[in-house]
Amino acid sequence: MRHTPLCIGIFCILLLCSFVQPALAGDPDACQAAIGRELARELRIFRAVVYGEIAATGATVGHVKYDSEGDPWIKTGAEDNHAWASIKGNKNRVMNNEEAGRVFGISTEEAAAVSHGTIYNENGLLWTKINGRGYNEWHAALVFQSDEDMEKDAEVEPRRGIFETRRVLTTELVPYLVSSMRALQCRTKAICEGAQQTILSSENGTPEYTEPLGCQSIAIRPMPECQFGGTGTYPNAEAALSYCPPVQQQMLEREAELLKFAVEYDAAYRSLLQIAGNMDLSLRELHWPFTATIRHSAALIGKLAHIPCFLSSCDASPIPFPDQ
Repeated sequence: MRHTPLCIGIFCILLLCSFVQPALAGDPDACQAAIGRELARELRIFRAVVYGEIAATGATVGHVKYDSEGDPWIKTGAEDNHAWASIKGNKNRVMNNEEAGRVFGISTEEAAAVSHGTIYNENGLLWTKINGRGYNEWHAALVFQSDEDMEKDAEVEPRRGIFETRRVLTTELVPYLVSSMRALQCRTKAICEGAQQTILSSENGTPEYTEPLGCQSIAIRPMPECQFGGTGTYPNAEAALSYCPPVQQQMLEREAELLKFAVEYDAAYRSLLQIAGNMDLSLRELHWPFTATIRHSAALIGKLAHIPCFLSSCDASPIPFPDQ
């Protein structure tokens, strides 16, 4: 029985371990960022359906488009391969003077002698010299691509929006607008439910489909950032669990107000166009009758002076003013 204290100690350790909470693998901040990324993607698709999406070649300077990975690109107005610029994947790209020398074809001493703020171009990727030390001496700034590449990698294909439909009344567009709004509600709800299932799942898996209440089964993109290994009841997952529903609700309320304003504006604009079109048609049809009538009236007024006056008042002298 000399091993009894050792056995008791091991038993106590195992008993304590059974009550200790397991280590949490998920990151609430990363999970919230992933949820926000997916909600923003659905919002951009909704706006493209309702308001339309312009092609990359027809975009004006300053227009922003998103690629298939959700990274923003801005139209620069330049030609060829510098038409669109982005910081895609360059936030953490750095190198030292030795690597910069190999990349730019110069010596390490020449790279070190480059002044602060100087920009070098590496096949469309701009590098900026920073007065840092060691590895953080060169930072990637911008990456460029052409209109054709932007068109191929765009998140949403160019399309005509519902509001851009011609020769219809605004009331005829309302059913399609309501359907689009309902689709946005279902798809964002599916993202929230998918994130919650991922957080609460003990198998570190992500669901491929969810079926929100009142909606069809919807495929969702995986969110590995929300894999907490079934520890969704612990404090560090509470922020991730409670993040999506209020954000989704606020987004839907805001888009509903914007859509209401857009419908009012569209109805007023189309009504004004109808009035202007009818007035233009009326003036076009009545142009010659009005013109002929005015010409005949002017000619008749000019001939009235030749009609003799047979009244005594015609030849009467002007009424004299009283003496002052």
